[in-house]
Parts: sequence; C-alpha cells; structure tokens
Amino acid sequence: MIKKTLKTVLILLSLSAGTAIAYDLCDFCTINYRTCINAKPGSPLYLPPAECLAIYEACKQENCPAP
Repeated sequence: MIKKTLKTVLILLSLSAGTAIAYDLCDFCTINYRTCINAKPGSPLYLPPAECLAIYEACKQENCPAP
C-alpha cells in the first residue's frame, strides 16, 4: 500500500515537473524531491517534509545504482 502510494505521488510529481524525459531516473528523484519540498500548503502536490524525504529515499533506493 505504501509503495503504491509513493509511486502514485512520484507520477504526479513527474507530471508537474515535466522533465522526466530529460533526466535519468536518479536525477528524476532529486527533481521530484525539490518539487515536493517547494510545494506550498494547499497545493495538490503539498506533502509534509518528512513524507517528501521518505519518497525521495525510496526513489533513490529503487532507481539509483549503489556507489
């Protein structure tokens, strides 16, 4: 359930960012995180900072190669 919710939020953020095609998935995680953090309360994209960070970490874990 949580993973599906995170993926849904990532899709919504990707649509708002409009840059998913131009960047690899690892950069995409960072762009979505910045979009999430910069969303204002009342915006449909607004999430508390802790949720933004959780989504970011899940995205990085899934899409970025280990160092």
